[in-house]
Amino acid sequence: MLCSWKIVLIPLLLTGFVVADTTDDDMDYDDLNRILFGMSEEEQTTPETTEQPEPETTTRKCDKLDLDLEKNILEGKLISLLNATPEQLMQLKAVLNESFNDVGKRLTNQTTQIESNESNVKSCGKQKECVNSLLCKNSKKANKYNIVKSYPDVCSSNQICCHISDKIDQEVLPSSMKKCGYINPNGIPFTNEGGRHNEAKYGEFPWIIALLERVPTPAAVLDVFIGGGSILAPNIVLTAAHKVVNTTAENLYARAGEWDSATDRELFKHQDLDVQQIIIHPSYGKWENNIALLVLKGSYYPSPHISPICLPNEFANFDRERCIVAGWGKTSLNSKEYPHILKKINVPIVPQTKCTEQLRQKIKDFNVHPSNICAGGVKDIDSCFGDGGGPLVCPMKDNPNRYYQAGLVAWGHYCGLENVPGGYTSVPYMMRWISQELRKLQINSTYYTA
Repeated sequence: MLCSWKIVLIPLLLTGFVVADTTDDDMDYDDLNRILFGMSEEEQTTPETTEQPEPETTTRKCDKLDLDLEKNILEGKLISLLNATPEQLMQLKAVLNESFNDVGKRLTNQTTQIESNESNVKSCGKQKECVNSLLCKNSKKANKYNIVKSYPDVCSSNQICCHISDKIDQEVLPSSMKKCGYINPNGIPFTNEGGRHNEAKYGEFPWIIALLERVPTPAAVLDVFIGGGSILAPNIVLTAAHKVVNTTAENLYARAGEWDSATDRELFKHQDLDVQQIIIHPSYGKWENNIALLVLKGSYYPSPHISPICLPNEFANFDRERCIVAGWGKTSLNSKEYPHILKKINVPIVPQTKCTEQLRQKIKDFNVHPSNICAGGVKDIDSCFGDGGGPLVCPMKDNPNRYYQAGLVAWGHYCGLENVPGGYTSVPYMMRWISQELRKLQINSTYYTA
């Protein structure tokens, strides 16, 4: 923590005040150093007759620092030292005021941060403290179930017990969004890392969106989960038209960085942004062109668990590839509850001809529209009610940890029936419309282009 006004000398030196209108003959730089830096030595020198502070006193000198007084002292010493014009004196006072104001703000922020950090420190053993797992060098040590050991009687659920020698002083957040399509294959270190019962790992799919609607009731306004989506750019979400066609932008908001909806104690906070505009495909129908873009009122700020998905080109073909669907939808049609932890399933892409043949066994004369692709058809492994709008993503051939969005959950005949694939809006087929709308919005294509 800064306990001196000496930092204000930097702008003074940069503006040239210390050397303005002076020569080697009328300035002694040793004297200048003593004037400017001698105060710290004086502060540290205590006469023998001065009463020493009590040993238990922990108050820092800077807690009692009077910046106005220090500014006036420095100003007087500089004026007496420098042969400055009236105009330069005015400029000097302006620089001093600006510099000391900046120091004051930084001292206030640092004091608040130190007090906050110190008040939140919990001991969990000899020379050990509770910290978020990203702030401990040995946070990746886990047991056979791949769950980082926690200390529930002392530490919070998103913390681990860390030896003080392994603590990392400050978590460094990215300054810009990560490039599109990269998963976090091992998740982001967390007490419960998921991976069981088809649970996604924390932060595994950083583009996933939970779409919520504000529904007024006589008692209160309820926040209702209505489906999924994906991040294309910091202020753009891709989703299914059937999820937003019967509501208004004012009622919707998009949540990024969510994983466990039953807790807010995850390592990084989720981010909520209101929807400003809904753009639905002009030819949307129940079985075709089921796609929409959401323009948000702000932009998601960079975080390790939030980044966009990559879009493929319009000629991409994902037939017979193994791809992933993630969402908070029901695990079966008869389920009474939605899971609170993000789920993922691995499904095969079914060629359109075969998909049409299989669906005609259930729906007479059914034809799969070219704007759709099919995936699934494996018993009890399927997207289901509540997953609508969520992304179907496929790994890039040259990088298994980077993904394209091949589709988005659109429709289905029940859930999890064998040889009955689910219907997904085809992103390659929709790329011309998507690109056209994003150009109108002046969205930088580098966000969603591999």
